[in-house]
Amino acid sequence: MTGVPDSDDPAVVEVLVRCDRTVRRLLDGAGDDTDLDSAIADLLGLPDGPQRSALAGAAVIVMILRTGLGTAPRHARHLDALLEIADRHPPSWPEWPQAKTAARVLAWGVPFKTTLETVDEAPLPDLNRVLAGLAKLDDVPLPPDVIAKIGPALQFVRASGASVNDLLHDDEAAVRRLPADLERIRKLAGDADPGGEFGPAIEVMGRWPDLLLPDRRGDLPDAATTALDLLRDSLDAVPPHRRTGALPRLVEYVERTMTRLRTYLSVGAQDGPGAAPTSDEVAALKALAERPDLSPAERASTYHALGRAELWRGPHETDVDRIDRAIGYFRQALALPAAEPVSNAGSWSGDPERLLGLQALAVTLGLRATVTGHRDSLVEAERLLTEARDLAGGPESAFWWGVNEHLSLFRSVLGEWSSAGRAGLDGLRRYAWKVLLQSDTAAATAAARHAASDATRIARRCLTAGDPAGAIQALDAGRALVLFAATEFRDVATRLDARGRSDLADRWRAATAVDGPDTVPVQLRREALSALSGPADRDVDAAAGPLDPPSLHEIRAALAALDADALVYLVPATSTGTGYAVIAPVQGPPGFMGLPGLALDGDVDAERYLSALSHRDAVLLHDVEPVPEAGVAGAVDHCRELVMEKAESRLVDSLDALCGWAWRAAIGPLLEYLARRPGSGSGRPPRVVLVPMGGLSRIPWQAARRPDGTYAVQLAAFSQAASARMLCESAARAPVPLAPVGLVVGDPDTAGRGAELAAARVEAYAVHQSFYPGARYVGRRPDGLPSRSGAGTAAQVREWLTSARPGAGAMLHLACHGVIEVDSADATSYLLLADRERLTAEELIGVLAEAPERQVGLVVLAACHTGVSSRGYDEAYSLGTAFLAGGVRSVLSTQWSVPDRATSLLMFMFHHFLMTERRPAWDALRRAQLWMLDPGRRPPEGMPRPLRRQLHQTDPAEIVAWAGFVHWGR
Repeated sequence: MTGVPDSDDPAVVEVLVRCDRTVRRLLDGAGDDTDLDSAIADLLGLPDGPQRSALAGAAVIVMILRTGLGTAPRHARHLDALLEIADRHPPSWPEWPQAKTAARVLAWGVPFKTTLETVDEAPLPDLNRVLAGLAKLDDVPLPPDVIAKIGPALQFVRASGASVNDLLHDDEAAVRRLPADLERIRKLAGDADPGGEFGPAIEVMGRWPDLLLPDRRGDLPDAATTALDLLRDSLDAVPPHRRTGALPRLVEYVERTMTRLRTYLSVGAQDGPGAAPTSDEVAALKALAERPDLSPAERASTYHALGRAELWRGPHETDVDRIDRAIGYFRQALALPAAEPVSNAGSWSGDPERLLGLQALAVTLGLRATVTGHRDSLVEAERLLTEARDLAGGPESAFWWGVNEHLSLFRSVLGEWSSAGRAGLDGLRRYAWKVLLQSDTAAATAAARHAASDATRIARRCLTAGDPAGAIQALDAGRALVLFAATEFRDVATRLDARGRSDLADRWRAATAVDGPDTVPVQLRREALSALSGPADRDVDAAAGPLDPPSLHEIRAALAALDADALVYLVPATSTGTGYAVIAPVQGPPGFMGLPGLALDGDVDAERYLSALSHRDAVLLHDVEPVPEAGVAGAVDHCRELVMEKAESRLVDSLDALCGWAWRAAIGPLLEYLARRPGSGSGRPPRVVLVPMGGLSRIPWQAARRPDGTYAVQLAAFSQAASARMLCESAARAPVPLAPVGLVVGDPDTAGRGAELAAARVEAYAVHQSFYPGARYVGRRPDGLPSRSGAGTAAQVREWLTSARPGAGAMLHLACHGVIEVDSADATSYLLLADRERLTAEELIGVLAEAPERQVGLVVLAACHTGVSSRGYDEAYSLGTAFLAGGVRSVLSTQWSVPDRATSLLMFMFHHFLMTERRPAWDALRRAQLWMLDPGRRPPEGMPRPLRRQLHQTDPAEIVAWAGFVHWGR
């Protein structure tokens, strides 16, 4: 490397020669870290020149080959400067471009790895920069020796960095993918030395999903302790000569924080004996708080743990001394110097420690006010929470919901009802924010897990204050969030352009150009959501942003467009609160009424029905298992028929009792209330759109029966909506006229996966021949032979849904099996089509998004369970609502496993009223149900003979035959 000196100055030449010797020694494998320190110091102090650049490049190579990501942080922080020096006169070595890329990765990866493993208080490095640098390696060929040295380490940094980054920015999907990522790292490292120096860290990271994801946590303190034990065991397995550096420091740090961590996680996590911290643990916390080497953040965290320990060591409801000691510890924590604000930590940006302290002190002061009756404690608590709210900033903060929930509670106790309701509503925006940021449906479902229950609690608070408008907003804020998230980011670029953010719109288009919105980085999602979000405080009649449910003005406009009279939320009663109907009418102010009998848990009729329905569904779901071998098939089928008969009888009996309960508990009082409203008595039956909360969504409200035997459907028209938000979206779409063309699917051959639906074939073929002769018919014909137009595959349905052919039509009728799976990790519902193919609700939304210009006017799901949500009642994420969310104007779906023969009659009559009498879909369904109930019913002239025969083989007026279908949308 020596050559023409970079300077005539003898002192500079002396340093160059010394540096050259040191670097050569290091390249030969001699020398140590002190020699590298010396060479770096010399290089940084030398004047510019080719020889200095060559030496800088050689020093970089030393760091790559000697230690990889094990490079000492004091060396790694000089990599950028050394690379800059080398690039002033780039070395001519062929390997230099690859070496430079590897060095860049070290410059980004070492600080990140160090932060993960040490107690350094420096903020996390810019993870975006780290991950972007790692991504560049995919396109750069690195020398094999470099790959062997740093490959597993780079994969570790990439996996852990992506998980931390996405979790900090509210997307939990990366943590859910972590086990698969870690398995790839193990394979890359090889079986001989799993993970290399990262083996212990990989084992610990494997527990992250259980520790960090709300739906995966069991006993948090035990899980945290298990993680520590695993880390210790992993460290013991590391050879002694490698048991140095970061790993022992990591274990020491975790041990130092474990006592207060357990206390933090214990509070509120479990009840009963053994939950409280022990006296030894409290003593250890006190000793830890006095350690001189603690940072302010660690000391504050320890004081927090002591405060929580005081509250958790025993009964404290009336122990003012214990409460005051806890308050003292929380005040000590808040008095410590504030940490530097963190700007790159997503939902944990700002000063999380102070936010935690403010909230803990406020809640404890609220407890003191409850015990002593002193209002001043409550006033101070309200002030502290207001400060915490300002510090949190908005729903992008992880603390937003908790701070606003307590603020709402304390303000209501202080009698500040209006501001209490507003705080609660603003807090609910956190759920919409977090759900919208998830990159897969499973993570979105987990993020929305408590949204409905928290929204209902806020709604009850609003109703106590006499604010039904606030209650409507609260209830809708917890409804169908996963369904909403599945479609909300479809037209983001257009909306960003409308907001004047074309720069962000261009980035969004670039990010979605290949794989669509599901692959958009979470940081870009956050930016777009921030740009599109409306202000936190707005009038109830103002236009809603993406985090807000629709305003009353928007709901009224939607109801008018749909020719509906009212949107009604049905809220079940609980052991501590009455039930409610909360009503948004098309005209006039909103209202509400108490419904104390609207209880699912305490009413025998509702319980019997839900139990019978579950039992019958279980029998039918078993019915789609593969058919046994021919020798025993007949006996098995006979047993199934007997079991099915019993299940059917049990459901019919429970439905009969349920109908009277449904009238008494809700529909009777509701119809009386609506009859008294201004504008009633227009000459037509009232049309009501229901949003039943929780388990109430499984009740057939149209079958509520008055004591004289009159059913609700005979007095009013009923539709359902997943939420007011979805109702407004349906109303905003232009109507799509129907013609005698479309697609009809009749009992496709599922290759033994599902029982044959002989009556469904008759129904589908009759609907096709009588009303849609120009439609394509796929599946099996009434004689059981396959249609010449197709077998009824998933591909054929997908093709029709995205077809741009003018003759494709706008009506889809599906007479097939519908299946719901709720117990698996990937809960879903799906249509079972030819050759056992599945078409899931999640897939349907994506398929419809592929052709936004495609306009489908009606989808009729004459299949089982198509209106039942696979992701929780209040999520309303079903096959039916998936079609609706994808842009279909009207949908008919089912609440249970509908009987084959009776359903055929109902479906034929529905299409008769729809196409022959040109009634809207909701009215056509009601008229068909009334026809089923009419003892003097007459088949229309065009009803085929096989369907006429079924009139004598079944009882159309049975509730199970007609009440299972629900209308959604236009």
